Amino acid sequence: MPLFAEFDQATYLEWKNQAQAELKGGSFEEKLPWATPEGFTVEPYVSPDVASQPWGDYLAQCLAAEHPGWGKPWRNRLQIPVTDEATANQLALHYLSRGIDEVAFDLTARPAANVNLGVLLKDISLPHCGISFIAGAGADVLAAHYETYARAQGYEVASLTGSIEVAGLPSGSPLPTEISLGLLKFPAPGFAPLDLQTDQRAVTDALAHLLAQADELITALAAQGATPATVIPKLQFTRDLGNHYFLEIAGLRALRLLFSDLARQHGLAHYHPGLVRVHARTRPWATGPEADANQNLLSNTTQAMSAVIGGCNVLTVLPHQPGASPDLGLRVAANISNLLDEESHLGKVADPSAGSFYIEQLTEQVMEAAWAKWQQRQG
Repeated sequence: MPLFAEFDQATYLEWKNQAQAELKGGSFEEKLPWATPEGFTVEPYVSPDVASQPWGDYLAQCLAAEHPGWGKPWRNRLQIPVTDEATANQLALHYLSRGIDEVAFDLTARPAANVNLGVLLKDISLPHCGISFIAGAGADVLAAHYETYARAQGYEVASLTGSIEVAGLPSGSPLPTEISLGLLKFPAPGFAPLDLQTDQRAVTDALAHLLAQADELITALAAQGATPATVIPKLQFTRDLGNHYFLEIAGLRALRLLFSDLARQHGLAHYHPGLVRVHARTRPWATGPEADANQNLLSNTTQAMSAVIGGCNVLTVLPHQPGASPDLGLRVAANISNLLDEESHLGKVADPSAGSFYIEQLTEQVMEAAWAKWQQRQG
């Protein structure tokens, strides 16, 4: 007998009437619905008789198609600031042997084109891990140097994974067309050279901005001869997370659904949500001398959970104590993702949030709000 089969299933109206009776003053509509910072209201309870179209089965099928086997693993990415290549290399080797799947070298403190990749990547077996770069001016030159280095080491370039983030752009600016054309030349299908980010903090504003950036970049590169079928598989969306737990889960799910629809509008008829590359990155609750390390640690953990449950491909947990005890901060950052995978087993299912009427409904509301804001941006 199925679990709970002996119990009668309550309708939404029956549950609402019971809740109203328990409130002892004040109406259900005044007390329980949640007014989100996104501008819409979320009901406290959703049941099958009032739920909108569920996306969970569709998303789970799409994600499973991209990840044959059990579940949907994500890459545990560690961000390492580079002050000198040898030190960064030793840190990378240390953590790659302790559960890290991808290293992101932050090169923003130095000219990207002058980085000594022979020292930075020494003894790192490139096909067996992801290598990403965060670089300012010269990011396209760095990509070309990385390809040259990989070939010189005898690696099959097509097997490389990772991404390149172009740092230092004015707030909210799209990727420059000229740099993007250079980055597009990187010949690895698993490497995402076109990373899109936003400074918008609200979830629906961030999604609308990312969609606008993607649409603008695809259109601009098409005018230069790069077809959408060439550009779209090279895109990665980076979301800096906040602490609205359920909204962040719904936001990442909505991003997949919305961009797959946009990709189809650009002519990729068979592009589905599982193909969208999503990089989620935690954001400390507070920084500076007044920051509470324990509060930041809890914030990092819940943000990481929302990223994984929301279906990210790559997760970066930033140190919970910026600038203090870097070894401890990096170690804890690496272990948060490891614990979610190895002890919480969140990677054992393709879409952990599928079947939750509450999250399905929230996903639908986030999609509608983000799409409306994107249309406003368009005209």
